[in-house]
Amino acid sequence: MAIYVVSDLHGADDALVKAVPEGTILLLLGDLINFIDYTSMSGILTEVFSVETVSEVVRLRTAGDVLEARRVMDARSEGREHEVRAEIGSLVRTEYDRVFGGLPEPTYLIVGNVDNPKTAHSLCDATTAVTWADGRVFELEGERFGFVGAAFLLSLYALLIWRALRTMTLSKNLYGSMIAGGIAAMLIFHVFINVGMTLGIAPITGIPLPLMSAGGSSVIVTFIALGLLQSIYVQSQLASRQGSIPVLR
Repeated sequence: MAIYVVSDLHGADDALVKAVPEGTILLLLGDLINFIDYTSMSGILTEVFSVETVSEVVRLRTAGDVLEARRVMDARSEGREHEVRAEIGSLVRTEYDRVFGGLPEPTYLIVGNVDNPKTAHSLCDATTAVTWADGRVFELEGERFGFVGAAFLLSLYALLIWRALRTMTLSKNLYGSMIAGGIAAMLIFHVFINVGMTLGIAPITGIPLPLMSAGGSSVIVTFIALGLLQSIYVQSQLASRQGSIPVLR
């Protein structure tokens, strides 16, 4: 049975039903509800506050002024905090109910940084089609997910980065060292940002995980980078044996 992985659903349960092939296992990676869509200005916040207020908050958050964005929200809620909190809670629960009602069987759920873990966990317990997978290990048709698999994958990335740095030090000319160092920096940046996004400690961007994230261009660029590293390493070995410094062409 195939495993279908979906991330950042954001309330698009109708599109999910159409996208997931029948007879597959769905691995759903969090952010189930649409709290606020920066592009379309839709979501739960726009049902509680005016579009103008939400647009201002989005502008401030995009500019990095999180404290000012929070101040704007507090000002719009002043005097009716309890009412706003109750309305948001009701809308969140309604959207969760709708999303869980459309999930196929079997679905394995890992919550995201937008999700309410308590609400999602209670709905998992009440929905036979959905299994709570956050912080647990499962064997899905021979595919294993969990801490051990993630640790092994990160270890492979650490080995790859170490070899890139090693190649940089072995290079017999500045040009080769700069290329190897740039490739090592690229790999470090991609792995750190992508894993940081998953853990919720880094901003959400489109940085792919090398050789793992879907995307043909990313895979091609990574293979080209690894080919360059291999070329630099081979030429450094040839230079060591011949006692001369080659010129990279």
